[in-house]
Amino acid sequence: MTIARNYLVDTGVFILYFRGDRNAIDFFRQTEAMIYYSRVTRKELLRPPISSRERQQVTAFLQKYRLVTPDTQIAEGFSDLLVRLSIRVDTI
Repeated sequence: MTIARNYLVDTGVFILYFRGDRNAIDFFRQTEAMIYYSRVTRKELLRPPISSRERQQVTAFLQKYRLVTPDTQIAEGFSDLLVRLSIRVDTI
């Protein structure tokens, strides 16, 4: 059983779930955590090419979780963090 925490889940984890990845399926089924996803993740999952059936499945699945829309300050801070981390990773 996964320890209860809050998770911001990225697009890739959702894609793994929809492709039937056992670890992703177990994560979504077993976690007691509050799961969040971003507006960008929603947009990426619902962009064409996607069938109407897939769109319904994705939309229904996402409704179980919380959509977050970061404000400008948070988005800029996250962007700065990514830049700093990529520089540190490249220099290691």
